[in-house]
Amino acid sequence: NGDGKVDARDASLVLSFYADASTGVIPSEYSGKEAWAWWATNVANCNPNAYPDFGGDGKVNAVDASSLLGFYAYAATTHIEGITGPELMRMYRTESEQNS
Repeated sequence: NGDGKVDARDASLVLSFYADASTGVIPSEYSGKEAWAWWATNVANCNPNAYPDFGGDGKVNAVDASSLLGFYAYAATTHIEGITGPELMRMYRTESEQNS
């Protein structure tokens, strides 16, 4: 949502966006980042610049929501003193890839 924290609200927003994009709530002239910006501004009241493409494939979909929830759970249960958000993200992605 643009608050600088990855949490369950972010996953919920991504699922809502994905559902709205799949059901025609977002005008058809918008796609990709433009669709997110329109939806974030007109529907969700969140930061339109916080494009939540967690997987890095250029699309925001249910996979991103699932990944956000996975990271949120990982962050909530990983207590390492002095680690930054980006470092924790790298650890999570490395561990996720090893478990795939």
